[in-house]
Amino acid sequence: MALVKLIDESEAEGLVKEVYEDIMTTRQLEKVPNYWKALGHQPEFLAATWQKLKTVMGDGALDRRTKEIMVIAGTATVSAFVSGILWNLGPYTNYFFYASVGTIAVCLVYVVLCVGGSVYFRRIAQRYNPLVHGLIPVIGIAVFGLAVYGSVYGGAIPPAPYTFVPYVDLGWLVLGIAFVIYLSRNAPEKIGQIGSILGEEGGEVAGILDQPSPSPATS
Repeated sequence: MALVKLIDESEAEGLVKEVYEDIMTTRQLEKVPNYWKALGHQPEFLAATWQKLKTVMGDGALDRRTKEIMVIAGTATVSAFVSGILWNLGPYTNYFFYASVGTIAVCLVYVVLCVGGSVYFRRIAQRYNPLVHGLIPVIGIAVFGLAVYGSVYGGAIPPAPYTFVPYVDLGWLVLGIAFVIYLSRNAPEKIGQIGSILGEEGGEVAGILDQPSPSPATS
């Protein structure tokens, strides 16, 4: 028995119906997958999630089918190689290992987001709010930073393969920084394209951030 009632196509109204129709048209489906029906209880979240997936997986330098194949092949290959060949992990250990890697990675992303957001809005003096853009990011940095610290320095040394979790995240962070530096030096327009994709995901609210700031009045 399903724990969450699925919103069927015949029951969909308003925004949910629009998203369902877009999903079927874009993916060339006759029915909406149950994953999206489960999100039908929250129309705004459904629309935001679909828009993000549609933007990321849409045709660009690579077509959608190629991107899907790369995701499936890459995930299966890495998981099989690392878990099966190197450590011969069971399904539960495999799951918790990748969950730990993902959790620390997400916390690191939020720490960087808090720092970057605070610095960005501090540069735009007319939009800067000490509480929203100053204190709240500091709280976020402390919370997510402590989560990372507690996960890495939790006291007892965890058994393998969990001892490799922080090194995997550190490698991911270093590669990400190196990639951004490479783009900024060799293809700075690509960084702008990444920002445009994020702006499309954020919709009109994110689009406001792309508008040029008014020049300060001079006397």
